[in-house]
Amino acid sequence: MRNFTLLFLLLASFTLSAQTEHMVSVTSNVFTPEVLTIEVGDMVTWTNTQGAHNVNGTQNDFPDNPESFGNDVGVNWTYSFTFTQPGTYDYQCDPHQFLGMVGQVIVEAAGANNTIVINEINYNSPESGSDSLEFVELFNFGGDDIDLTGWSFTQGFEHTFGDVSLGAGEYLIMAVNAEAFINTYNYGGDVIQWTGGALSNGGEDIELTNADGVVIDYVDYDNALPWPAEANGDGPTLVLCDPESDNSVPAAWQAASTSTGFSINGIEVFANPGAASDCGDPVQLVYWNSNSMSVNEDDGSVTFDVVVQGLANSGAEIAINLGAATTATEGADFEQNGGGVFPVFFNNIDSDLQTFTVSIDIVDDVDEEGNEIIELALTTTVGEVAGDSLREITIVDNDVDVVVSDIDDINDIDADGVALFADSIRTVQGVVSCLDYDGNEGYGFFLIEPATGDGIYVFSGGDVSDYQLTEGDEIRVTGELVQFRGLLEIVPSLINVISTDNDPLTPESVTTLDESTESRYVELSLSPLTPTEDFITVFGSGAINATAVTLEGDTVTIRIDETTGIDSAFVAAFFADNAAQGTFITGYGSQFAGFDPPFVGGYQILPCSEDDFDTSVNTNEPIWATDLKIYPNPVTSLLTADVPVIAEQFRLVDGLGRSVRTGLIRTDKLQLDLSQLNSGVYYLQLFSAGEVVTRPIVKQ
Repeated sequence: MRNFTLLFLLLASFTLSAQTEHMVSVTSNVFTPEVLTIEVGDMVTWTNTQGAHNVNGTQNDFPDNPESFGNDVGVNWTYSFTFTQPGTYDYQCDPHQFLGMVGQVIVEAAGANNTIVINEINYNSPESGSDSLEFVELFNFGGDDIDLTGWSFTQGFEHTFGDVSLGAGEYLIMAVNAEAFINTYNYGGDVIQWTGGALSNGGEDIELTNADGVVIDYVDYDNALPWPAEANGDGPTLVLCDPESDNSVPAAWQAASTSTGFSINGIEVFANPGAASDCGDPVQLVYWNSNSMSVNEDDGSVTFDVVVQGLANSGAEIAINLGAATTATEGADFEQNGGGVFPVFFNNIDSDLQTFTVSIDIVDDVDEEGNEIIELALTTTVGEVAGDSLREITIVDNDVDVVVSDIDDINDIDADGVALFADSIRTVQGVVSCLDYDGNEGYGFFLIEPATGDGIYVFSGGDVSDYQLTEGDEIRVTGELVQFRGLLEIVPSLINVISTDNDPLTPESVTTLDESTESRYVELSLSPLTPTEDFITVFGSGAINATAVTLEGDTVTIRIDETTGIDSAFVAAFFADNAAQGTFITGYGSQFAGFDPPFVGGYQILPCSEDDFDTSVNTNEPIWATDLKIYPNPVTSLLTADVPVIAEQFRLVDGLGRSVRTGLIRTDKLQLDLSQLNSGVYYLQLFSAGEVVTRPIVKQ
C-alpha cells in the first residue's frame, strides 16, 4: 500500500492592499469557491481542469451585473478578468446551469472599510411556531466609528438604516422582534427591529450593503454539516470565532457554547449577543467539495476536491477508497494522474482548513463495455465525514452499440411531477424540429420521435460533437437527463447524425396544455381571444409572454422566444383580429413551473415563427364592416370613424395589446383625440353582438 501526497490548497483570509489575484477552480459542475469577495481592481482567474465548461457573467443573462465578463465553452482552459466596478456579479456555466453550476463575485470598493461583520446568527431557536427570537449580530472590530446611514440588509431580511453609527468594538443586534429579544435575553445593548422578512430555517444568504450598494459582508449559512448543525433548533446560535476571518467559510463558525441561563421548551439556549464569541477547538470534519458526475470516455481526466477542517497536526489519515459500486477496472478503464493505485491517502495535514485534490485519468479504449462506474468512498481516522461519503463517476462508453431509450419511457413522473429518471444517462433518437431557441453558441431545441410524437428538450451551452443544428436531421443524443422547472431536458455529451432532410412533422390537435403535451408538437385550439390589460409581457431579451385561454377554459402562456423574430406588434394584431372567434396556434408544449416540486402548472406553448399563428379564421368580416370608414390614417391628432349604427362600443389598443381608450358608440360618427398618444401602431376595435372589426391606426 502506497501513500500519495497530492496537491493541496490552503484557504486563508487576508487583507487586500493592492491588486490581488483570486483563484477559482472549475471542476465537475462546481465553481470553488462558489462565492468570492474581492476589491475593485482585483483579478479573478478561473482554471478548468475537468470537462467542458465556461464562465458566463454577461449582462445579457445577468442584467444586474455592473459589467459583462466570460469566455466560451471548452476544456482545460484558464480565464482571467479584472473587476473595475463595485457590486455583485452573478455568473454560470451555460451547459450545466440547470445542475446548479453557478457562482458569484462580490466586488467591494477599493479601500472599503470592512471592519463591520456579521458576527452571530440565530435563525432557528427552539420556539414552537413562529420564531420571535431570530437575530443577526453586527460587530465593528476596527478602531473607528462607522456611519451606517443608508446601509441595508438586502438578502435574508430587509432593513435600511437611518441615522445610525456603530462605534469601534461595539455590537448591534438586528432582531425580527426587538421587544421579544430584549425581554428574553435581558439585553441592555443596542437592538433594532428589522423592517421585513425572516431567516430561513433551511439556510440562505444574508447580505449587508453600504449606502452606495457595495456589498460589505455576505454569509451563506446552512443548517447542516459542514455548518454547525446544532444551530438548527437545538439551542445554540451560530457564532463567528474570529471576526477578522473569512466568515463565508463554514469552518469560521461554531455552535455557541455560552449558556444564556434560560431554556425554551426544555432546551437550553446558548448564545452570546453583545460579547465576544467563546469558541472551542475547531470541529473536526472531512467532506467532499465536488459532486458526482458523468464523463465521456474520451474526456481525459476528472478531479475531486476534499475539504479537511479542524484536523491540523491531529495524526488523522484521510483516505479515498474505491467503493463497492465500482464496475470500471483500475488500470484498464482509469488510473490516477501521475500513477499509483487506490486507495489514496492524505496524511500531511498541517492546517485547520485544507483542500486536497485528486485527479483521475479516464482511459479511452476501443472495447465495447457499456457505461461503467467509479465509486469513491471517503473516510477519516479522526473526526467525521460530513454529508454523503460517496461520489460516483459514470463513464459513458463511446464504443458500445448504444441502447436507445423510448422518450415516452423516460418521461415518467411521480405525483409531484418529479421526473423519475432525472440525473441518469440516456440515449434518445428523433428528428430536429423547428429552430434553435438558444440563439447563441450551444443548443436549445426539441427532438421529436416521428412515430410516436413524443419529444424532449435538448439544451447545451456549447456545441457538442461539432454538430451544426439543422431542421429535419434525425440525430441520436447521449447525455444526462435533468429537470428544470418541471420540464425534462437532456444535456448532450454526444450527438450523432443518423439521417438528414426528413419530412416535416404534423402537429397533434389539442384543446389544452398539460403534462401530456410537454415537448410534443401540437396545434392548440384557443377560445375567442379577449385580451386583458397587459396581457403581453415583453422581456429585456426580446422574448414575449402572451396569455390566452384554451377551449377548455384553461389559462396558458404563449412563450415567444426572441430567436423567432416575432415582435409584440404582430402578437397584438393577431389577438385583436381574432377577438370575437376562436383560433389556433402551433408550437411545442413546455412547462415553466416553480424551481422546487411539486411541479404544477406553468404550461406553455412555444411557436417557431409567424406562420404558427393561424390568421385564416378572420377572413369573413361582418357585413356591417363594409360601411366602416376611418380617416385620416396616419393621424396626428383627431381620428374620425364613420361607423354603421349597428356598432355598439369601441376599444383602442396599443402594440402590446394594452387598452388605451374604451367607450360606447352613440352616433354614426366616432371621433377620438389622439394628440397625447405616443407615435406608433394602434388597433381600433369596433364591437357589436359578439362580432368585432379591427383596423390598424398609425399615430404620427
